[in-house]
Amino acid sequence: MAKTTKAGIFIQDTLTIRGKTIAVHSGTISQTKLRFFVENPRIYSIVRANGNSPTQEEIEKALQDMEHVRILKGDIQQNGGLIDPVIVKDGTFEVIEGNSRLAAYRLLAQADAIRWAEIKCRLLPSNFDESLISSLLGQYHLKGKTKWLPYEQAGFLHRRFKKQNASLKELAVEVGESQPKVKQYIDTYQFMIEHEDNIPERWSYYLEYLKSRKIQDAKKQHAGFEPLVVQMIKDEEFDSAQDFRDKMPVVCQAPKALKKFVAGKSTFEDAFDEAEQSGVSGDAYKKLNKFRKWLATEEAHQKIVGTKGPEHDKLKYEVDAIYNQIRKLVNKLKSGA
Repeated sequence: MAKTTKAGIFIQDTLTIRGKTIAVHSGTISQTKLRFFVENPRIYSIVRANGNSPTQEEIEKALQDMEHVRILKGDIQQNGGLIDPVIVKDGTFEVIEGNSRLAAYRLLAQADAIRWAEIKCRLLPSNFDESLISSLLGQYHLKGKTKWLPYEQAGFLHRRFKKQNASLKELAVEVGESQPKVKQYIDTYQFMIEHEDNIPERWSYYLEYLKSRKIQDAKKQHAGFEPLVVQMIKDEEFDSAQDFRDKMPVVCQAPKALKKFVAGKSTFEDAFDEAEQSGVSGDAYKKLNKFRKWLATEEAHQKIVGTKGPEHDKLKYEVDAIYNQIRKLVNKLKSGA
């Protein structure tokens, strides 16, 4: 069945969201009528980048400066149009899904306004439920092929949780992740808001900061630790998020090095070197630490004590040998030898 609107003529179509078939309409529309959807996570990260709500023109320019949009432009031109239509909300003509495609389409229209005047779209009802819009976006960008950046994913989950009151269980099902991971993303995004940092590239630092138990223990021990680390992240003093992840926990395990770092008496790199020299991150420490943790598990006890037959005697021999070596090491460590 065709539907005639102010935007043009559309035929009846469907979308499947949350396992439900939703009636929509498909057709073409003048791309000049369309508006970028500010609540789209990719655009929302642009909105938050300078703390102000941008104009449609500013959004368009920001998107067109992105590498993936320039690639899209070439793909659309080569294909002679869109393969996947943009999804538009009737009435407001906001592009719920496909903002990057619209930005690329308008780049093409700058060179040939007539050739690229009309764009394929699916038209959602004007009263389309907001939570269904979020689910639709999640299907495309959290579980689909075109995934958002982690910061954008976290922003999406944060708004679904805080503004739309979606539960962690609901969100976990929607995005196909565990509840702890969903909560981790929401908490990290909230942490960035509280510390007034909205730069997507810093997301990984904050995620690692909150994930590490060693780092969180250091925060509890030293009141000045968190403000110092957050400011260092903002000032981009760490070489990379991986460098931060590998080195900061080492510093946090060395009490003397950590204390000097927090007090400003040593740089981060100096604190890391001192922590390494103390043996905290040494190979011997790591091997002993791993073995001790395994030996303390119920699984290890059951395997060692519960084994019967000839294997029992072999295990007993190894345990006795380890015990004797431990006694020798303890005596050497006490004597300083």
